Amino acid sequence: MSGAVAEATKENFSELVSQGLVLVDVWGPRCAPCIALTPHVERIAEQRTDLKVVKLDSTKARRLCMELRVRGLPAFLLFRDGQEIARVAEPDLTAPRLTAWLDETLESLGEGGELGHAQGQAGHRAGRTRRDIGTGDRRLHHGGRRVGGVCRH
Repeated sequence: MSGAVAEATKENFSELVSQGLVLVDVWGPRCAPCIALTPHVERIAEQRTDLKVVKLDSTKARRLCMELRVRGLPAFLLFRDGQEIARVAEPDLTAPRLTAWLDETLESLGEGGELGHAQGQAGHRAGRTRRDIGTGDRRLHHGGRRVGGVCRH
């Protein structure tokens, strides 16, 4: 995959995330943390040949952001073959935290072929959580769906 960051629009989004691993950076021009993370996102695109990096301007694709249930910025969504498999969305997200999340998530994909715990169930791996956007708590997730229960990790 190339090292360039692709610009997503509501028209080409589905095509961009349809094949392989794709990291989607949902950002906004008035989001200071989003702007601060831009150079880091570009470095990720250059260094990680195992995934495609796509930027989605939330102000130009509001309906798409609603469909994706993005309620806070910055938000990073990881897709595999058109399906969202993980996300992180934190208002105080830093470059080291983004890298750690991406590394942990990709490592878990390599170990199990899919996000899943030791029994092979899709979604939550022991100790892995996804921040539930908009609520501030951590909940167990399976394939991007909330399945209930607050994770104590």
